Amino acid sequence: MTDKLCTKNKKLTHKNFPGQELWNDCFADNLEAWKEMELYNKHDVLSLEELYGVMAAWDDRHPNFNLYTDEEERACRCGSTEFIQKGYAYTQVSKFQRYRCVKCGAETRGRTNLFTKEERAALNVNIYN
Repeated sequence: MTDKLCTKNKKLTHKNFPGQELWNDCFADNLEAWKEMELYNKHDVLSLEELYGVMAAWDDRHPNFNLYTDEEERACRCGSTEFIQKGYAYTQVSKFQRYRCVKCGAETRGRTNLFTKEERAALNVNIYN
């Protein structure tokens, strides 16, 4: 997937030690194999990190990294801070402003209930049997 979706970091191929041969030579303490493994792994981590950023927009259960920063400006899963308002998100008793990231299209919602106290009091809630 990194070949198709990543623009900065592509996974490398281990040309001098193709396939399982790289592992076998590392286990045999071949220094050249270890150097190639190290280079391959560094690029692997960078390309997977980039791929994670690309794919995060489609992951509904992506962690909210805003919880772990002291920044007042909130960022999308892709790192962008540009959002547009995109309608509303509803629960059984609440209405929230919905937002879409300009960069990746991921959608989030605000945390402030837009219904007044009177509107909430007038709502009925469905009963599930």
